[in-house]
Amino acid sequence: MSTLVDEPAAPTSTRSPRADAELVAALRAELVDRVGRLVISHPRPEGTLAVALAAGVGVRGVVPIDTAPLARLRGTLIARLIPVVLAGVGLADPFAQAVSAWRVTGPAPALLAHLRALDAEERARLHADVAGHARTLARSLAELAVPEIARVAQRCVIPVVSTPVVLTDALDLVWSTPAGPHLLDVTTSPLGHEAAALRALHAFAWTLRTGRVPRTSASVSTATGEHVTDEVSAATLAGALDLVVAQVTAQLAGDET
Repeated sequence: MSTLVDEPAAPTSTRSPRADAELVAALRAELVDRVGRLVISHPRPEGTLAVALAAGVGVRGVVPIDTAPLARLRGTLIARLIPVVLAGVGLADPFAQAVSAWRVTGPAPALLAHLRALDAEERARLHADVAGHARTLARSLAELAVPEIARVAQRCVIPVVSTPVVLTDALDLVWSTPAGPHLLDVTTSPLGHEAAALRALHAFAWTLRTGRVPRTSASVSTATGEHVTDEVSAATLAGALDLVVAQVTAQLAGDET
C-alpha cells in the first residue's frame, strides 16, 4: 500500500496543516488495513483485544510486580511528583509528597501492598532513591523548559476501526507551542535502545488520538539526567506503525496458543 507514510522524512515544522491532515489520514487508513488483515488471518474469540503500546518495547507495564517491586514503586512515585514539580512546589520530602499524591490517585492494590510490606532497610533505600530521582526530575524539567501548563498523564485510547483491536498509551507530559505539540516521556531507568522506539510510539498514539502530528517527542531519564529529543517526521510515524503491527501480530498469535 503506497501512501504518504512512505514519503521521505520531513520535520513537522516544514509541513503545512494540509500535509499533516493527509499524513494522519494515510496513517489511519494503513493501520486499519494492516490490522484488519491480521485479524482475519488470526481468528480469535469475540471481544476487545487491548494492545498497550509501551509493552511492545519492554518497558513500563510489562515487568511483573514481584520481580522488581522497588523499581516499580520508584517509577510510580516519581511519576506522581511530575505535577508537583511543575506547580513549583518545593520538594521538602519527595518520598512523603509522592506517596501522598499517589494515594489521592488510587494506587494499584498489589503495588500498594508491596509498599506497606517493605522492611525498614528497603523503605530507607526507596526513600533515598525517590529523593535523588526527584532532584534530577526537577532539574531536567527546568532544562527542557517544560511549561507549568503542560498536561500530565495523558491517556490515548485508539480503537482500530472495523476490528476488535484497541490501542492504548499513556504520555507523561504534553504541551503545545505555535510550532505544534511536544511530548515528553519520563523514565527512572537509563535511556536504552527501547527509548527511541517508545518516543516514536508516543508520537504515533498522539497523532491518531488528536489528528495533530507532534513537533517533537522526547525522553528524559531521572537516573542519569540524560534527555533526547526527536523531531517527529513521516518516517518516525511509519516506523511506529510497523512496531504497532508487529505487536498486534504477536498478541494475536499469543491468544491462539
